Amino acid sequence: MALKAKIFLLGLYIPFFSVGQSIQKPGTVSIGIAASSAFTYTGINSYLVVDGQWRNHTLYAGPKVVLSDNYLPGKPSFGLNIGYSYLLLACKHWTSSVFINYESSYYRPYNAVLYDFNRKNRVDEFTGGLGLTYKFGNNGPFSISLNAGSGAFVEHFYDVIEGTKHSSSGISQSVRLSLHFKLFKI
Repeated sequence: MALKAKIFLLGLYIPFFSVGQSIQKPGTVSIGIAASSAFTYTGINSYLVVDGQWRNHTLYAGPKVVLSDNYLPGKPSFGLNIGYSYLLLACKHWTSSVFINYESSYYRPYNAVLYDFNRKNRVDEFTGGLGLTYKFGNNGPFSISLNAGSGAFVEHFYDVIEGTKHSSSGISQSVRLSLHFKLFKI
């Protein structure tokens, strides 16, 4: 990560360290839904996840649609998104968190001559990072969040010309913008 980006992220978190307080929510579980867009190793992605929050812990899971990195135009690839977030600090309407995230995207091998339906290409991404959330109203159901992080990817692909499997890996970055709606509390 570039030095300017690190300084910017540190600047975002200074107000939390000076006036923030730890979040201690009652023992209820809240269930919500979030629509997100992100830029990751696989390109521009869209998500619709269901999450459950208990105290400072949030688990989320849902489908992923890869919008930009597709073999054929107009035929998006699909995948899965699972993650965990831990709320660190709060200051009025703002909260900060750390997260770990797993994403998997599935593709069918393609070339101009052959479209192989029996094989699947897959990209797995593992990222971790920091999140910043703004909650609208005192106890309103809407919030918006921005998450940024880095991690690794592992890509498994099948070469239809050679008939062989290949793998590659590397570093992955992630920037994600989410709109969250709290459905109900249990």
